[in-house]
Amino acid sequence: GGAAWQAVRGIEGIFIANRAVVDRGQDLDAAEERFDAQAEAVEGAPEDPRPLDEASGGDSSVTVPSRQLFAVRTYISVDMGLAWQPLAVQAKRTLAGVGAGCEPSRACRLHLAHWTSCVTAPGLLAGVGSAGTRLAQDPARLRVFVSRDAGLAWRPVLEGAHAVAFLGHGDALAAVPDASPGTLLYSTDAGASWESIAAVPQGGGAAGALAAQGLFTHPLHSTWQAFVALARDGESGLRLVGLDLSQVLTRDCVPPGDPAQGASDFETWSPADALEDAHTSKRPVCLRGVRTHYVRRRQDRACKTGGLLGKAPLGLRRDASCQCSASDWSCDAGFHRVAYTAGAPCEPYEGVSRPNVSELCASAASGQVRVTRGYARPPGNRCRGGLDLSPRVEPCPRSGRLLGALRPGPTLALAALAALLPAA
Repeated sequence: GGAAWQAVRGIEGIFIANRAVVDRGQDLDAAEERFDAQAEAVEGAPEDPRPLDEASGGDSSVTVPSRQLFAVRTYISVDMGLAWQPLAVQAKRTLAGVGAGCEPSRACRLHLAHWTSCVTAPGLLAGVGSAGTRLAQDPARLRVFVSRDAGLAWRPVLEGAHAVAFLGHGDALAAVPDASPGTLLYSTDAGASWESIAAVPQGGGAAGALAAQGLFTHPLHSTWQAFVALARDGESGLRLVGLDLSQVLTRDCVPPGDPAQGASDFETWSPADALEDAHTSKRPVCLRGVRTHYVRRRQDRACKTGGLLGKAPLGLRRDASCQCSASDWSCDAGFHRVAYTAGAPCEPYEGVSRPNVSELCASAASGQVRVTRGYARPPGNRCRGGLDLSPRVEPCPRSGRLLGALRPGPTLALAALAALLPAA
């Protein structure tokens, strides 16, 4: 099998990865049962003890195609890859009538073909994929999904395969349907509602013969220009159509003062909020040793962010350090976790023995050595205090006895040194 991952822009330590396994009808990976069990704990839903395919209830929308060459599944990590869990998806239909494509069960997980995020709209992601036991190969089963909590939970917003991109600092989401590439859809409320404009001008030919090859925007998603690459049957080359959506929002947002008071068009948000809701203790949840709050535009405010946030969200973020916990420690060199779950200990790789103090002391320049416990704190983790799994300091046995003999006083020290010197 193989995996490909991408970091969520603007949110430190959150990764989304696709894992592809060659499917020959075997039990693809027993570890996936642990992934699912962890996801049930996060989502607060009872675990379905039935096999994944049986748990689909026979729903044709989640039936796995017979002998699909690759089984592709999508996972998310909120701690730089320490632990992974499946993507949660809202199975019930939205107010617009868009459904995820499967009934609520352990088999109803989201798997993405591609996704995008925007550094100036922290926590906002859009992706194209399918819900079920694996990513569907049939384009007719694909949908557009949106997340506002950095990828922890997703909801369907459009049916069918689309190319998607963010515009205007994340104030708008644009989508070009594969079935109708001559039309561009846009939403200014994170996919809750959509409007459409023609991507091909009148007299530009039959749109039915066109195929969308891509949707392109500024790399920082800071402008309102979108470019649709189109190809026509029987013709070579691509046709690039430029669209300016700068007039879809006419009002500038009220600058953020104290977003908690609701006086502006902005709100404070933390990626730990969704995790905190999953814990009955309601204790603060920290990511990479800090609890971070960002400032972002409210979903229902039809206004332009523009340059109000500067290099948002980095300019207005607030960090509060947390005590170190097990989730702040990754495995040291030579160690690994057998299961990719937060509670799994770091164990030596097969054939690798634990560090030996005597062997380390043989090459030590000082009278002590640092012996790993199997853990290391990743770079960038800013936790303070709490659980300490850093290497322990051990005195070297031979140096320890010598130092012990030297401690009583200067007379004994001189005698010990004289005994070590060669006779004149």
